Amino acid sequence: MILLEKAAELSNLVVAAAAAVGAFTAWRGLNTWRDQNRWQVDHELARRALIATYRYRNAIESVRNRSISKLEMMPEKPLHGASWLTLDGNRLAIERRWKRVGDVRVEIESILIEAEALWGDRLAWNFKKIFEIEKTLLQASRAFLRSIDESIGKDEKSQALAQVKELGNIHFESQPMEEDSFKIDFEDRIQAIEKYLKELMEGGRK
Repeated sequence: MILLEKAAELSNLVVAAAAAVGAFTAWRGLNTWRDQNRWQVDHELARRALIATYRYRNAIESVRNRSISKLEMMPEKPLHGASWLTLDGNRLAIERRWKRVGDVRVEIESILIEAEALWGDRLAWNFKKIFEIEKTLLQASRAFLRSIDESIGKDEKSQALAQVKELGNIHFESQPMEEDSFKIDFEDRIQAIEKYLKELMEGGRK
């Protein structure tokens, strides 16, 4: 009888131990699944953010490209007597370039909302600094267009030329790069974002 009782107790202990091991294995498996799922979510969002960052960089570089093609200056509908080499042509080309920047900005703003929910505000903070640089470039673009506008008054044109001089070589890229302070600052900030996103793609939440 005693042996039967001890056997029953041992059986209960074995069952309890097996249940504990099973529960631990299930818990561990669930955590592994959650970690893997979280990594997949981080990886996909970081990948999208990195691609959008590169597209944004390329769009900004396009704005600063000194070379403006005739194709960029062509209106959607031919204008009678209009020349491609007029203010309207330059404005049209520059506006088209800025539209590409705006299109990517919309995508980035959407990504930043998702990123803040998952990672906090670090990515948004980095982009905020870049958007401040972009604002300066936009001011330079507007000043450049006013400076070549022959239809404005002498005083307004002088103000535009003074603003172009004040902003320096911001609107168009400078050669060599060592003298292009805008490009150096912009690239440094892009690289910081690139490094952060690549770390997230590799599984390192910061």
